Amino acid sequence: MERVNSASKSTPCTLDDICERWIQTDTIAMIMNAAESEHGFLPPFNPRLKGDQERLLASAMEKIGLFSTRADDRIDIPDLFRVAAKMLKKGATTPVQRG
Repeated sequence: MERVNSASKSTPCTLDDICERWIQTDTIAMIMNAAESEHGFLPPFNPRLKGDQERLLASAMEKIGLFSTRADDRIDIPDLFRVAAKMLKKGATTPVQRG
């Protein structure tokens, strides 16, 4: 297993940093494909909504309390989601790259 390189994003970070990582890791497509599968779930936002899908996902995560915003406007996210997006956090679990 190969560890994510040092150029990885780390949290807490800006919303732009999170959206950039979601684009790099194809997070929106993976979520929406999983939601459409036979044993899927409700997508986090209506896929027919117009607008930036990363911002729509961020808004949905904020509504259910998965984002916590610090006083300096940086966002912290729970380890489960941080690791899935291959983001780092000082003193936390390091994401592993497969493949």
